[in-house]
Amino acid sequence: MNNPFQELADRLLVIESLLINITQLAVTESPKVESDPLNVAQAAQFLGLTNQTVYDKVHKGTLPHVKQGNRIYFFKDELIQWLKSGRQKTTDDLVAQTKAIVTSSGTTRRRKAVKPN
Repeated sequence: MNNPFQELADRLLVIESLLINITQLAVTESPKVESDPLNVAQAAQFLGLTNQTVYDKVHKGTLPHVKQGNRIYFFKDELIQWLKSGRQKTTDDLVAQTKAIVTSSGTTRRRKAVKPN
């Protein structure tokens, strides 16, 4: 018959070693950051636009980009932020925002009485 306390201590050692291995893997395998620049064709494909539309948006200054010499580069994280910035609010979002404004004011606005001359 095994000592239950020794069995528990052995299991805890196994769990501890597994946790150490997991934390070491998490540190060494950092998530890949999209730091490689995209060219115009790659950015157009990523955004679902034509090359000419990308050039137009760069010319107008509405699309985030980097220019080195005659070359234009884009970064995915900046393009994703640009896409998110154009998000339109849904009707539910607008209703919730309106309710929040009405309930936060606490008081109702009253018209000032106009005194007759």
